[in-house]
Amino acid sequence: YSDVWGLEAEFRKLKIKSYCYGFFTANGCIKYGKANDFEWQNGYWGNRVVRQADAFLGWSCERYSGCNSKGTFRSQLDETACQTDKNFVTLVVFDYSEQLQHLDYDQASNKLLDIEGHLVNSYINQYGKRPPCNFAKVRGEYAVNKFSAFFD
Repeated sequence: YSDVWGLEAEFRKLKIKSYCYGFFTANGCIKYGKANDFEWQNGYWGNRVVRQADAFLGWSCERYSGCNSKGTFRSQLDETACQTDKNFVTLVVFDYSEQLQHLDYDQASNKLLDIEGHLVNSYINQYGKRPPCNFAKVRGEYAVNKFSAFFD
């Protein structure tokens, strides 16, 4: 895509509402995240990941020039030396819209938090640290690490 509008159009076409995602470069994962919101009802599909994707360099135009989420992620990218052109980034989306549609908002969000935690834990198990732009512990990560600490 030349701009993030194409990414949003893809979310709209595929009707992706509840998802986890990861941004990857040739060096591996930069960040895992999740989203479960109702912004699609107002015409903003994939809004969370689209705002964060807009933080990468190389788009023909910026969509969210004053967006706090984009600004925070851009700062994280700069701080961790992960800032790169969007053409060198792969976005992987795990769509759980269908599996979670029968759950209420809190239940679906909790499931996605658990999945995000599993993704971060898998990364930690392989590399001994969180992905560079996953600064805070995610719920699933905390629960697993707290539990395993009892047996060390």
